[in-house]
Amino acid sequence: MELLSGEAELDSVIQTDKNGIAVIPAGIKNTLISDLFVSDSFKKLLDDLRNHYDYVIIDSAPVLSLSDAEILSSLVDRVILVAEWAKTPQKKLRAAGEILRQFSKEVPSIILNKADLKRAQNG
Repeated sequence: MELLSGEAELDSVIQTDKNGIAVIPAGIKNTLISDLFVSDSFKKLLDDLRNHYDYVIIDSAPVLSLSDAEILSSLVDRVILVAEWAKTPQKKLRAAGEILRQFSKEVPSIILNKADLKRAQNG
């Protein structure tokens, strides 16, 4: 948030974990984040990050709760929808997929996490 609002520089907000993965946390500034996603500073940040890193992963709020994912899906190269096994209702998953498909450049991919493979094979 502070980076996009011009209060911080990129080098000061990047944190690197023990595996060498660079992370930019959301920050603490209380600003409507969706406003910053449509800003020129966010588009410039994405371009800068694409030039310096092999992959840029952006974690957003759930699709059906805020418009952030809709905005982001139109700005990124690929969209991956993550759903939790036996928790995410199929109707909501389908609705989220349809929303993302309207805005993303390509058909979104889906990751099903916490899957119970034994239960899936037996049932």
